[in-house]
Amino acid sequence: MQPAPEPRLPPGPPVRRGLRDAIPFFLGFARDPLGFVGGRFSTYGDVYFVPSQRPGEPGLYVLRHPDHLHAVLVTHAAKMRKEHSAFEQLSRVVGEGLLTTDGEVWRRQRRLLQPAFAQARLATYATTMTREAARVRSGFSDGQSLELSREMMELTLRVVCQTLFSHDASNDADDVSRAMVVLQDTVSRPDLLPKWLPTPGGGAGSGARSRRSIASSTA
Repeated sequence: MQPAPEPRLPPGPPVRRGLRDAIPFFLGFARDPLGFVGGRFSTYGDVYFVPSQRPGEPGLYVLRHPDHLHAVLVTHAAKMRKEHSAFEQLSRVVGEGLLTTDGEVWRRQRRLLQPAFAQARLATYATTMTREAARVRSGFSDGQSLELSREMMELTLRVVCQTLFSHDASNDADDVSRAMVVLQDTVSRPDLLPKWLPTPGGGAGSGARSRRSIASSTA
């Protein structure tokens, strides 16, 4: 009996081995996450595979083409699992929510949120999105220098709070911006210390610091 053939994998970067490979990776990703991932797409194409650094853990498939995203999120969604360590790291910051859970827990949370994303409700959100975008644009002037990531974060915050919670979040932008910086720093930073080790910030690891920052922004 012939052994089953190994599955064919998309092209991608080699396994990182030791600090010599890890340091350039983490520095490059931390400095410019979008540019870093975009560079890999330019090198490997619309789909690339990142081997796991943990024994027994599946690697990571990275996609960008709309057809591939539709296949994962819609056509074959029931076959997909969130098994990568990135979800574990993110869950230590944002908790067991829709973004990080899987299986029956995810389905239960999705059912609770489903009414907010019904087709009829989505159509009404367009008015709010257009109004808030125009509001942001009216504050711009020719020749002005802008931090576009912050502007888009604030716009997204106002749209989400208005459409889902009927809340004006204009006064919350600074707090949420600080929390998002901590969150992004936590997710992109290598988790080199063991989870049980207390840190000067209190709690175990950077996840505790991020949770406190996010909690203070929503208090």
